[in-house]
Amino acid sequence: MAARNIRAWARLIGCGVAAVLMLAGCLAGEKTVIITYDPLHDQFLYLVVYQRLRSSTTMVRQNGAAGAPAQPADDAGELKVIEKDEQEFIPFPTPTLSLFGEFDLGALRLGPHTGRTFNFFDPSKSQEGGQTLVDLDQIRIIPGGFFRRGEDDLCYYQGAMLPGKFVDVEVDALNQAMSRDTSSPSPLTIVSDRAAGKAKRISWDNFTARCLKGIRQMRQYQSTTQSSDAESLPLSDDSLRLLAKQMRRGQLKLVRDHAVIFLRLDLTQQDVQQARKCWSIVTAAFRDQLNEMVAAYSDDQLPGGLPPDVAARLLKIMDSITLTAPDAGTLQFSVDVLRFCSSASFRPTDDLPPLADDAAASAAETSKDASGVVKIDPSVSVQQLQADFLSGKLTSRR
Repeated sequence: MAARNIRAWARLIGCGVAAVLMLAGCLAGEKTVIITYDPLHDQFLYLVVYQRLRSSTTMVRQNGAAGAPAQPADDAGELKVIEKDEQEFIPFPTPTLSLFGEFDLGALRLGPHTGRTFNFFDPSKSQEGGQTLVDLDQIRIIPGGFFRRGEDDLCYYQGAMLPGKFVDVEVDALNQAMSRDTSSPSPLTIVSDRAAGKAKRISWDNFTARCLKGIRQMRQYQSTTQSSDAESLPLSDDSLRLLAKQMRRGQLKLVRDHAVIFLRLDLTQQDVQQARKCWSIVTAAFRDQLNEMVAAYSDDQLPGGLPPDVAARLLKIMDSITLTAPDAGTLQFSVDVLRFCSSASFRPTDDLPPLADDAAASAAETSKDASGVVKIDPSVSVQQLQADFLSGKLTSRR
């Protein structure tokens, strides 16, 4: 189940990223985040500021999507929906992975145990309400509003306080969902299949080589040919038995420790050493590949380019994930929640990369059209918002 869970988590994340990259809303913009953790009260506090709001159709054409729609976007209508729902809108502090800045998932609180998903950039397309695992009233929303960061830069901010136990419920739900996954063989099944000659262990060198091949194929946006689960594991039989033992004890699961979520694997000392070596090689290659794709993006003659801001986002997300060895026989994957959320996005007061001409024109038009449609607070500045947040003085201005 260890191997099964790890692969299942990877598949889940991969599918989510793919969906986010493909979906587009009526609006586009840049999401900026600042987040802190209060260990005394076990709660996450964060401020989300959406900047340079504009029509998404411009962004789609700017990035060369074939058959981009030419219909005019109802920006004013979308802005009205955001303003109407601001009292119950719960933004998520996680980074936006959409290449075009058109998809950012949050939630709309309908009741203590009822809510629905809410795409900030396409708020009029509401989803059906559903029951939640936790009491949404535990989340303290700091309703924000619209303001401008310059005449042509319409922005919106919203703050929230998320209790640690809310995160724990979500982590437990993920553990339960992954434990029910039966798409891959259990550790002891792999050991038995190897003994019967139905499967064989791949060496760590070959496993690393396969990972490197997959990274190289990113440039051509190709997917690697995957072998079966039983053939793709470099773990020794002894490590698989240790994992099976860990599973029986109920210890193979994601755990939150304050602002860090981690997964520990009991393995042989040799597998721990080899896994860390593989991780070091693969992450270094990933960085190099992203740098090459950024260079290709600025040279029209080279294939497989990637916008610099997207590459930077991916690198920062990777930096929030670490692989360590608490002891000789334990491998630990850790995600620093604060780094994942805040360092994977710009902070509100950061200078944002310049927009292409047509996107900048769209932002100016949306900012102009918003006058008289929604309330825009002239007294709000992004510098003051961030300062108030960091000093604990951020309150609703509505």
